[in-house]
Amino acid sequence: MNYRDKGIINNQIHLLDKLINISSSNPENILVIANINIKNNVATSILHIYSGHNILAKTIHHATNVTSIEAKLFLIRYSIN
Repeated sequence: MNYRDKGIINNQIHLLDKLINISSSNPENILVIANINIKNNVATSILHIYSGHNILAKTIHHATNVTSIEAKLFLIRYSIN
């Protein structure tokens, strides 16, 4: 996927907005949003868990001096937890 194409980015944002609106309208749905960022050998993982319009949990994890393989393992571990 070409992440620099503004049309693709706007389409993905529209789809995410639609998914969030559908998910948050039903309190039985759980929405988990995860993101990882690696900058200057520091990996940061942020996880939000929503039920309806309520935030159930928000976690932030940091790891320093990571390689790309370590970052992938970091993401797998903390996204699963």
